Amino acid sequence: CADRPEKPRASALRACGLLVEVLPPEDSTVEGTSKGAPLLQRLAEALVQGVASPPPKCQWNACRAIGQVYQSKAFLGCSLRSQVHDLLLKTLCKEAGCSTNMKVRIQAVQALAQVPPDAAFWAPSVGDAILVALSEAIVAMAPSEGDGEGTRVEERQRVSYAKQLRAEVYLSGQHWAACASVPASSSARAALALALPGLRELLAEGEAAGAAEAMAEAAASGEATTTQRGGCSRWRARLAEEGLMPDEGDASSK
Repeated sequence: CADRPEKPRASALRACGLLVEVLPPEDSTVEGTSKGAPLLQRLAEALVQGVASPPPKCQWNACRAIGQVYQSKAFLGCSLRSQVHDLLLKTLCKEAGCSTNMKVRIQAVQALAQVPPDAAFWAPSVGDAILVALSEAIVAMAPSEGDGEGTRVEERQRVSYAKQLRAEVYLSGQHWAACASVPASSSARAALALALPGLRELLAEGEAAGAAEAMAEAAASGEATTTQRGGCSRWRARLAEEGLMPDEGDASSK
């Protein structure tokens, strides 16, 4: 994972994700090196370094592999999973909120949706960190002065990536709403407040997509469409419950 050429590094980082998927839980704590570091911890450290080290192709492969770590039996059965979780989460949140490369940000946001739902992985600080990262990603998606100035191919690619990022942020927000253990802190609420205009649009898009999917599935199965699947999203409901999603009329009247 430390090779300088891009292709070998990207392949090695991608292989880390595949390796951890087949690593039995009991092997994740075996002292397999002279340093005595558990294998899973060493893989996690390599992935964190990969995320932090350009080029982008290596970074997004490392982010994707982190998502695979979170879903692996090796991670769930590791005695050091708490320390590994802290290490991986900090890295993902930084890239989700601040990366200047769209594909890196997409993979980081996608990996955040892979954090296991067990309460052990959702300390208050975890829920806050993820909500802040998603809020920063939403703010970064706002149109800028430079948009539309590239070639036609570049602009189509940018639009395509932006659409994918919006979808991934929505899914990760849904995951946060289902798993976050306590109400958002004041700092997380402040970050979300800055993202509210874009968040409203994103929620509407996600809910519309969910409604269309529900209708398509109902039509295919011959069943009636349920309003629950096509209505208010879990994310919107959670934000409203915490007083973080005021009505647009209330916001405009202030």
